[in-house]
Amino acid sequence: MLKSLYLVTSKQLKFCAFIAFTFMISPQLSYACLCQQNGTFSEFSEHNAIIRGKVKSYGSNLVNKATMYETMNVEVIETIKGDISHDEITFVGDLGTDCLLHISSSEFPLGSEFLFIIVPEAKIQGLTSCGETFLQIREGRVYGMHIQDENWTPYSHEYVDFLASLKFKE
Repeated sequence: MLKSLYLVTSKQLKFCAFIAFTFMISPQLSYACLCQQNGTFSEFSEHNAIIRGKVKSYGSNLVNKATMYETMNVEVIETIKGDISHDEITFVGDLGTDCLLHISSSEFPLGSEFLFIIVPEAKIQGLTSCGETFLQIREGRVYGMHIQDENWTPYSHEYVDFLASLKFKE
């Protein structure tokens, strides 16, 4: 009786060791990000806080990436919606395994302004890649990209008109 119990346990251990070994030697395995929500800036903004922010500085560079950073500090210029008590928010970008955007100086130049959908209580938060959570502001217009027919489609609107078109639900 003990011998058969030992054999079952031994087989289970061998199977677990095989699975662990397979994962260790298979660098091709990838783990995809699963977004719970997708949508346009307007859709996301209905139930979330919005700020107008200015990119002030970057954190550490990503390894071997001269223009990509772990974090980005954004000065809160204006609260569009919600109760925000922070003067500055730190956004964390993707380090390679998260559902976050990469923070790059080409997409988020120092001094540039954006509308960001944020979590009001969090001074440090991820820059999510699930849906459209930010829009760049240039020369009185907002610029964004949304998915249409499985393709990224750029668009722009007058800043004042765009803000007036947002539906704010609490």
